[in-house]
This record gives sequence, structure tokens and C-alpha cells, in this order.
Amino acid sequence: MSSEIEEIVDSNDNPHNDNTKKKDNHSNNNSTDHSNSDKKEDGWKGTLTSVLCYPLQLATRRKKKKDKTVDIKSEHRGDKDGRNIANPTEPESDAPEPQCWARFKNFEPREQKCLSSFILLPENAVVKKRLLVYWWIGEGFLDDLKTTTEILDKFMGEKFILPAKKNYQKVVKSFKMCPDLHSRMTSVLAEEAKSLDSKSDALSWFHSISDALSWFQPFQDEVYSLRNQEKVTTLFNISKGSLDFKIESFPKMNNIKVLYLGRWESSAEGHHIEVPADSELLKGLKNMENLRFLSLQGISGIQELPGRSISSLGNLRILDLRACYNLEKLPNEIASLKKLTHLDISECYLLDCMPRELLSLSELQVLKGFVITDTKNSNSCTPAELAGLEKLTKLSVNLNSENFSIDNFSAVLKFDKLQKLKITWGGKFSKVNRNKKSQQENKKPRDTNADNRTGSNETLEKLELQCFPHKTLPKWVHPNNLRGLKKLYIRGGGIKTLSRIQVGNQKWEVETLRLKYLNEFNINWIELMALFPKLQIFEKFKCPKLTLCPCDCTGVWVRSSTKESPPLPQTTS
Repeated sequence: MSSEIEEIVDSNDNPHNDNTKKKDNHSNNNSTDHSNSDKKEDGWKGTLTSVLCYPLQLATRRKKKKDKTVDIKSEHRGDKDGRNIANPTEPESDAPEPQCWARFKNFEPREQKCLSSFILLPENAVVKKRLLVYWWIGEGFLDDLKTTTEILDKFMGEKFILPAKKNYQKVVKSFKMCPDLHSRMTSVLAEEAKSLDSKSDALSWFHSISDALSWFQPFQDEVYSLRNQEKVTTLFNISKGSLDFKIESFPKMNNIKVLYLGRWESSAEGHHIEVPADSELLKGLKNMENLRFLSLQGISGIQELPGRSISSLGNLRILDLRACYNLEKLPNEIASLKKLTHLDISECYLLDCMPRELLSLSELQVLKGFVITDTKNSNSCTPAELAGLEKLTKLSVNLNSENFSIDNFSAVLKFDKLQKLKITWGGKFSKVNRNKKSQQENKKPRDTNADNRTGSNETLEKLELQCFPHKTLPKWVHPNNLRGLKKLYIRGGGIKTLSRIQVGNQKWEVETLRLKYLNEFNINWIELMALFPKLQIFEKFKCPKLTLCPCDCTGVWVRSSTKESPPLPQTTS
């Protein structure tokens, strides 16, 4: 799978407030209907949405608790008029939108399932592309980025979903479903599913999972008395903050494919999730031998993963441990995950060692959060050894060591398929040590041919250096070595010059250059364009000594689509 899956970054923009305001104004005309549902809002906020693959008769399973279940569903999935669309026995005042349904039926079955996943999330929810890809891979709907991109483009072309992105960026980072279509499609699918043909796989999938929205309410007897657990395929945490249910909750979930207990919101201000100190929840993973996607993103209280449970997940493709702030180590049993393609351990700040068992993950394509520290451990592996992972296409490294030399990263030139590399320097690399290292670098005799002897790499397309501590770029960051580089991002740090690049007539092939928080970086626009003649997009922010740049008020310059020469340098405020 291409590493472009990981190109996505968080987006906090929400440019669709007008639709929300319109909906609020319309809802004021139905205050009577909403007054009852508002009373149940607090109960819904604590609900953990589960996605199940139950028969269609599941709607009658909770008939005795109809009021509780229906009201909660109505609050979350009701249309603009507050009608209860979750109860199939309640008549609709308006017929389903015929054009909407016809457009939906034109999609292929797997496309219908992918579009239905938007409907399962709250209205107006902005969701990252990365989450959608992981979810769909976990469900088995698709297995490559190209297909994902084509499907999302098709949904946007049909106006089912909207992109959420910055104006100048070409890559769409996140999406949301059109608010009107969200409630309308929920109504349409619920109506059509009542007369569903058993061969209609897509609608069966949607109807079965939407009928389980009331699972994991605060009533513990609901949790512990769940039936047909062997048919559960996906469990998705929409808003539950405390994962206080016990291991006994999952005795028979051996067919589950997607377990998403962590934070999913695209905004960094997502709800807090924690696991109680005495929880044995993760021990229940040992029964989930068919699990393909596990996300514990942003969950606090997890200090380690139970090795016995992890060793049972031989079918796991994606393990998301991002921002598990209390996680202290990875189990050696991680070597059992022979099919793992994506491992995200970024923002796990207590990790100080990478076990050598990572080298056993021969299918690994994306590794985010690889840690380098001064901790001495005979079982730790180095970045150079990762070159043995032949399918690795994306690597991000957190360097928190005073003794590790940046020139050691020249080993990345030996990676056969690496396309994206991000290196971040941490807090242990103090300013005093940074200055000391820089002085030592300056005292070393210059070897003008050293840059050309380190070898070359033509697969690396994107390089990001964050909080880079030295005054000049490392020797291996050179046009002759990185011939395929298209994107170069430098954010923060002490870099002053591109002197190593400026010697000679070497030119970069870079098309996108971003420079941020570089107080000492000294160059002007004419010199910059001479080094990067193929530049298409340039962004600068808080680089006071970078002068004469023809950027707009946001600090962005985009080359004109015409063949005219770049605009004349202008001073920006």
C-alpha cells in the first residue's frame, strides 16, 4: 500500500457554519419535538457506538426497551424536523428523496458501504482521510490508496461529501458529509432496508450496524447480556470517555475486524478517553483473532500492551497507538504481527526503546514515532537496521539523544522504497549541547566531495526536518543524493544557511518548499529560486531574514499555471 495514506494531517477548519446555522433556525420551528430529545442528550453523549453485523430482525430485539433505544437514536440520527427515523414502525411524513436514492444505487456495492460509513458518524463530523482508509481496510472494503482516492473523488463529484482543506493545498486532508444529505440518506437507507433483498449486501451492512447504536449505554446489564457477539464485526467509540467495562464484555467477539476505542475527531480538541488503572479490558483482545484494525489513539492510562493478547492478533494490519501518553514500552510479542502494515506510536513520549522485534515485521509499510534515545538497551534496534524492512515507505523518527549524529541518517539512502521521512528533535537536545555540537562540526575539515560519496536515493519524495538544531543541513541532504525529492519542509531550529547546497551548480528538483519558525535563516528570494528552479508552491512563516518573497498575506506563493516567468519580488508585511 502506498505511503500516501499517511500524507494526511489534522485540519481544524470548518467552513460550513452557514449550513449549521440554517439547521438551527429551522429547528426552532419544532421546539416541541426537540424538547423531549434534549432531555436524553446527556445519556447519548456517554454512548459507545458499536458497529455490528446482525440480522435485520435486530430491530425487534430491543422491543421491550423501545422507548430508550428509539429516543437515543432519534436524538443522534433524526432529521431536521426531529422525526424518529430509527423506528421503522413510525410513518414518515415525506417520501424519501428519489434522486438521492437513485444516485446511491449507481455506486458499486463496496462504494455504497464506504459512503454509508459517513452516515454512521454524527452530522457535520469532519473526518480525516487516514481514518477512512484505515476503517475501510479493516472492513475489507479495499486495500490500496489509489482505489480510496478514486472513491472519495467520486463521492465529491456526486456532491455527497465536501472536502475540508486549506485554499492553496492540492491534497484533501479531511471530509464531511453534506448536512442535508446526512439526515436524508439516513432516512432513505432505513426505509429501503425494510424491503431489503437478502442479496443486497451494502444495505444489509448499513442496516445491521445502524440498529446497534444504543449498545454500551450506562446500563451494565445491557453490556454483559449481549447476544450474538460472534457476529460483531466493528466496534466504534463515538463519544464514550471512560472505558470502564470489563473483560467479560467480549467473551465471544472472535469475528470482529475493526476495534476503534480511541479518539477519532479531526480536531485536536476531541473528547478525553481513559482506561481505569485496574482495567483488564485489553486482555480481551486475545479472543479477537480476526481483528484487522485496532485503534487506541489518545487513550490515557495504558502503560503497556498485554503481550499474550497481542500475540493472538496474527491477522492485524493496522495498529494505532498515537498519543497514548502513558505507554512506556512495546511488548516483544509484537513480532507475532506478521501481517502488520501500519504502526503509529507517535506522541508516545514515555517510550524510550524500540525493540528489535520490530525488524520481524516484514510487511510493515508505515512506521510513525520511531524513538532514538540515550537509553542503553541490548534489545533495541537502530534506524539503519530498518533498511531490512523492504516494504517500508514512510518513516517518522523522534530523536531525543545528545549522542546520536544527524549524519548517521545517511543510512536512509539505502532504503529501497522509502518515500517519506520525518525527523523531529526532542527536548533533551538542549541549546547548550546544540551549540557545542555546532562548534565541533565547524572545526572539522571540509571535504567538498563528501556529499557525493554518501550515495544517492531516488525514491525519497518528501523530507521533513523539525526543530533541526544545527546551522547547516546535514551532508546527505543534497541534490545529488536525493534526486527524487519533491517536498522539503523545515520547521523550527537553528539553521542559518543552505551553504552546502549553494556550493557548485547543483539544483533541487523540489516542487514544494515550506519554511517555518526559522529566525536565523538568511536568504533572499532570488537566491532561493536559483536553488529551487522547479518550485511550484512556497510557504514561509516567521522567517524574518527570508526577504523579497512574493508571498501573499498568508505567506504562500503559488507559481502561475501559465508559462510566464515568476512574479517580481515584492516585500510582504
